[in-house]
Amino acid sequence: MLYKTLPKNELKSFVEGLINDYRVVGPKRINSQHVFDDISRFEDLDLGYHMTILPPKKYFFPQKETLFNYSIGDKIDIKETLEVEPVVLFGLHSCDIKGIEMLDYVFTNRYVDPYYVERRKKNILIGIDCEPTDTCFCKSMDADQVDSGFDIFFMDLGERYLARIETSMGDYLLNMYTKIPYYQYLTSENDPHNDIAAYKNKITEHSEKFTLEIEAAELADLMDLSYESKVWEDTAKVCFGCGGCSFVCPTCYCFNVMDEVDLRMAMGKRERQWDSCLLTDFAKVAGDHNFRDDRATRLKLRYYHKQKGFVEMYGRPACVGCGRCILYCPAKINKVEVLKMIKGEVKV
Repeated sequence: MLYKTLPKNELKSFVEGLINDYRVVGPKRINSQHVFDDISRFEDLDLGYHMTILPPKKYFFPQKETLFNYSIGDKIDIKETLEVEPVVLFGLHSCDIKGIEMLDYVFTNRYVDPYYVERRKKNILIGIDCEPTDTCFCKSMDADQVDSGFDIFFMDLGERYLARIETSMGDYLLNMYTKIPYYQYLTSENDPHNDIAAYKNKITEHSEKFTLEIEAAELADLMDLSYESKVWEDTAKVCFGCGGCSFVCPTCYCFNVMDEVDLRMAMGKRERQWDSCLLTDFAKVAGDHNFRDDRATRLKLRYYHKQKGFVEMYGRPACVGCGRCILYCPAKINKVEVLKMIKGEVKV
């Protein structure tokens, strides 16, 4: 890891340089909410935001996309539609960067998704530190700090940002769009303001600010032992089954694929769009059979996959503790509280 410091008054020129040469996406305030959106000027950025409605996954795993068009004649002619431009995702929090890392496990491992991979190759990720809120539990999910998965990560040290540089692209961007001398990296011998020590102290202070926590190490075993728990039925009575928690989740990746064909059966397109395991029709098959037609079963499946199934496949739970599922649930279901109720019934 390389370190540089950037005076705060130089951040604007850095961002404006990026805007001139790249499509830049960042947190933008719209009414009372924040969203990741295209940034055309530095003033559009709100780097003090707490949480966006949707995570940045929509820029490489879109909510709806056309996979290819086709025409049907003497032979079937297929034309792929994927056209990707480089995108700088600016101002990502550590939990969202960790979420992207988990999607990488899914889409680039056992079954490589060429659409996802092509977009990810063109993404540049620039992170920034944040302050925990009462719905954040990323510390419990080991996502409150990241040491990889980004090109640059800025930490606010008052008058300066400490820039952690993870990739050659990150180094290139800082050299290209700032006045920092090319080889002026911070080291233990060359750190006039003790910024590296300040960075480490701030990490410790940040860790002490979390108020919503749960012990994550035992959750995988907990899922097996609580499979018949009454908590699932009780929570399902409150849940609307809308799937909103899935759609705002940085690590949910369920999708549906469908063909849309014209009336002449001469041409059509194949589309992919987000889906949710909480929706009634998610497990419906031919003959009007539904393997998970009751809400409690679907709710349990979602928790089980995130805390148990994903661990077995990839070695960690599919949750980064961002708190979006809590913040945007219309039924006000708190995932941490549900897990704590389960823990109250089961001793691991």
